Amino acid sequence: MRDLCHGARVLVTGAGGTIGSELVRQISAFSPEEIILVDNSEFHLYEIDMEVRERLPDVTRNVMMADVRDRTRIFEVIETHRPALVFHAAAMKHVPMVEMHPSEGVLTNVHGTRNVADAAVCDAVRCFSAYSIRSFRTLRSRIERPISSDLMTTH
Repeated sequence: MRDLCHGARVLVTGAGGTIGSELVRQISAFSPEEIILVDNSEFHLYEIDMEVRERLPDVTRNVMMADVRDRTRIFEVIETHRPALVFHAAAMKHVPMVEMHPSEGVLTNVHGTRNVADAAVCDAVRCFSAYSIRSFRTLRSRIERPISSDLMTTH
């Protein structure tokens, strides 16, 4: 991981979340050229930005308020910052919440992942890594009507 991130421009979605913030902490310690923190929560984004700024003041950070559901915004962020690596951790990960709100789970976990992956492909990102797809699999197996297969395909 150190070799992958050292000197690279790295983008983390869900940067303020449980998994995303831990990725930010670890990646920041590997001296990236720049780390781009993306989250839709102002508070959590602010918290992780302040933590990294205090712990590793020499790390170049770029804080971007954006929701992975907003395709246009995600394409704009990736096109503007041109990361070499994208770690996609923005997702609804708590299975009981996803089960109570399946349409929200699909919008975030399926469409959001698709948006980030498509933007990464269009911008020739060197490496894309998605985290916590388990909640989507659980959601898919528990909702009554099957999810359209075209949501799962990448063009």
